[in-house]
Amino acid sequence: MIAGETIPSADEMIDECLKKNSETIANYFAPYFELVSFEFKKIEMDKFKDIGDKAAEEAEDLHVDKAYTIYKAVYDKIHTTRK
Repeated sequence: MIAGETIPSADEMIDECLKKNSETIANYFAPYFELVSFEFKKIEMDKFKDIGDKAAEEAEDLHVDKAYTIYKAVYDKIHTTRK
């Protein structure tokens, strides 16, 4: 504190606190969502071309859960056959 300044009142301190935290408080009660874009690599193996096209279509339609399931199945199939 600088000499000669007075201590702020409780109401002033509360107002300052609310100004600094109002966005956090608002987001707690009404969360916001953000669209995130992903870049998926195209499956180039002939054996999986059709299913890869289906996965790409699902991803473009923002059905990321379905696209992930397809990509994961292809990944698992490739990596279990290599062992």
